[in-house]
Amino acid sequence: MSTASVLTLPPTSANVLGLWLQKGLNSFRTTAASVPASAARPSSANRQEAEKLRTLARDMMRIDAGSAADMFAAADRHEFGYNA
Repeated sequence: MSTASVLTLPPTSANVLGLWLQKGLNSFRTTAASVPASAARPSSANRQEAEKLRTLARDMMRIDAGSAADMFAAADRHEFGYNA
């Protein structure tokens, strides 16, 4: 049987400063990455155009499944944007 031991040292000022900066940057990234509510909701025109493209992609599925998959992805990007 083995025993693992950990020796903890008191934090140095450099460690404390590094942790403080890391927390600050993490909160900045989280705040900057949030999407406003108006940008998160697709407009009705985008939704209608995307649904037309999905209908075309469903018809295309029998002929060329790869192109249909690309069309489904394009419809999603058009409706929800690139951040979805």
